[in-house]
Amino acid sequence: MEGNVTFINHLNVYVSFVNTSGIKVGDSLYVYSNNKLKPVLYVTGLSSSSCVAKPSSDFVFFVSCKIVAKKRVSKPIEVLSQQELEAVAVADAALFVPKPKVDNSQKEHFDGRISVSSYSTFTNNIPNLIPNDSLSIKADTLNSDTLNAPQDYSKVNSIYRMRYNLDLNAYHISNSKFSFETSMAFTHRLFTYNTAYDGLRVYDLAFKYDLSKTTTLTAGRKINLSMANVGAVDGLQLEKAMGNFSAGALLGSRPNDSTYAFDSKLLQYGAYVAHNLEKDYGYMSTSFVIFNQTRNLVTDRRYAYFQHSNSLLDNLDLFCSLEMDLYKLDKNLKPVSTLDFTGTYASLRYRPWKQLSMSFTYDARNNVYYYETIKKPIDSIYDKFTRQGYRFQTTIRPFKNVVIGGWAGYRYNPKDTVPSINGHSYLTIANVPYINSSLTISATAFNAVFVDGVIYDIGLMRDIVAGIVYGEVHYKYENYTYKPTTTFYKTSSFLQSPSLPQNAIEFSLDWRLSNKLILSTNFELVKSGEFNYGRLFMNISHRF
Repeated sequence: MEGNVTFINHLNVYVSFVNTSGIKVGDSLYVYSNNKLKPVLYVTGLSSSSCVAKPSSDFVFFVSCKIVAKKRVSKPIEVLSQQELEAVAVADAALFVPKPKVDNSQKEHFDGRISVSSYSTFTNNIPNLIPNDSLSIKADTLNSDTLNAPQDYSKVNSIYRMRYNLDLNAYHISNSKFSFETSMAFTHRLFTYNTAYDGLRVYDLAFKYDLSKTTTLTAGRKINLSMANVGAVDGLQLEKAMGNFSAGALLGSRPNDSTYAFDSKLLQYGAYVAHNLEKDYGYMSTSFVIFNQTRNLVTDRRYAYFQHSNSLLDNLDLFCSLEMDLYKLDKNLKPVSTLDFTGTYASLRYRPWKQLSMSFTYDARNNVYYYETIKKPIDSIYDKFTRQGYRFQTTIRPFKNVVIGGWAGYRYNPKDTVPSINGHSYLTIANVPYINSSLTISATAFNAVFVDGVIYDIGLMRDIVAGIVYGEVHYKYENYTYKPTTTFYKTSSFLQSPSLPQNAIEFSLDWRLSNKLILSTNFELVKSGEFNYGRLFMNISHRF
């Protein structure tokens, strides 16, 4: 959580937050220094919205100085991704995040996370339109052709799935030049013997060797943040730093398009150059990539990729990326050189005052490739028709403990008959009197080529046991109106009317069993006409 220094005397520093839920006496408070959190204060007293703290370093404080607090109850990443409203692309990991500096200390260090999750859907009368499982689908299957095609809406049974996650980083093993990292998950179903195992997914598995203080060689599967848009590479990556500049080359294959498994037929290779500049007041990072992807040793795609992020101007952050295809087949299926702009993204964020933040984005990238998702189909449809295009977003803090925000988006695809328009607004009141809870009310509306929708949500969030148990409860009303002119509506035996209203209530609980062990649960009960179903998500996660 971010706060600001409001008063300084010779003994104490006073820091104001929207609320102090999750902060305890004795906790450290931080400032950003060289893109890292540096502890500078420790809390000696607090109220519902401010902390009294004493300096723990020689840092020079000033009024309105930005201070960061770490909340004690932090959800595991797989829990956050399960509850994420919007689609997130792999390349978005590079947004406003400068490339980390290489650790040359060669001191052995281990960290990681191990967790067990269960996903269950309880139903005996719900059609296949509603999600019943974590899906494995090919990229961009939620297009107009798919949605307008006849669907199978046969009844489905309850589904019970287990997922085991491991994230491990081993730096400079035995104080050597070798390091290792991995991120993987194994998923299987219960009580479904004919399709009992969905199998192992390896997202990251790589060994790194430091050839010198400025040169590293990586072998295995890894996403390189200097060329994040390329995705994972199975093979060798060589990187060399030269002051603020760095360069690298990659040779290997890309994961299978459908299963994400190793596929030797998908050879790819490329190179990049990058420039990274870090100052006390901001950073700048730029990279340029040329990449060639093949299928059975025949060029499948050749393209260049440019990426830039910048925070050197006060209160202004910029990120932009650009893809240019350099190869295509002509009408006679002969390869020719070309220059086609196939993926453009730009985001500008401006904070003129601490009470106001604004951002503008333009997104013309391809839609997200899902290898797995537990999103409802209608939520995935919403993602598809709101992610691309133009979006203006703002956050305002007009009063203490009050936050107002929202966005408006516009998307026009030449393949669609009408533009897609979407909007979202919310009001958050932190520390509501008498109930000591945070209240959030939000409304979302969108108009797409084949469906219109509205979503209303009201939620209460509070610490049940301060810093140990955190709970949320939400009520949500959704109504989607399918346009009768679409084949999707005409061929659906499920949709007896163009309107599909849904009422849902959701409960969440996060319990810190120990400093590194967290239990998270989420239960959703949905009523849609005559159909009812519930979804239960549970996760226990241990950091080490």
